[in-house]
Amino acid sequence: MTSVSSILEECTSLKEVNISNFHNNKAMSMDRIFSGCTSLQKVDISNFYNNETMSMDRIFSGCTSLQKVDISNFYNNKTMSMDRIFSGCTSLKELNLSNFRNNKKISMQRVFSDYPMILKLIISHNKISKIILYLNKYIKLK
Repeated sequence: MTSVSSILEECTSLKEVNISNFHNNKAMSMDRIFSGCTSLQKVDISNFYNNETMSMDRIFSGCTSLQKVDISNFYNNKTMSMDRIFSGCTSLKELNLSNFRNNKKISMQRVFSDYPMILKLIISHNKISKIILYLNKYIKLK
């Protein structure tokens, strides 16, 4: 399978997802996987190994109940686009980006287009510094 795009899109009864330690060696597109999952509150994709995916646009777009996302130790070797990944996530309170690693320049346009009030942002890896500088332009940190 080279695409898992929209696989759970508009799954409005989904409340929690844990796909930690998932290894993706084939899917080139993961766009809109959870887009429109309006009841989704918590996502753990920590230790996610993503070797081939090039596009991850709008993964959580429209997840209005999403409060906590753990993408710590996330490894993406080829991802080039993560545009609008949290667009419409107006309830997002905690985002864990510790040890998030990317080896390419990533397009992250309008990552937070609805300006959530993130109360807790966890970071701890120097390779993410450019992403954090970008995020600081678009989100309010308390």
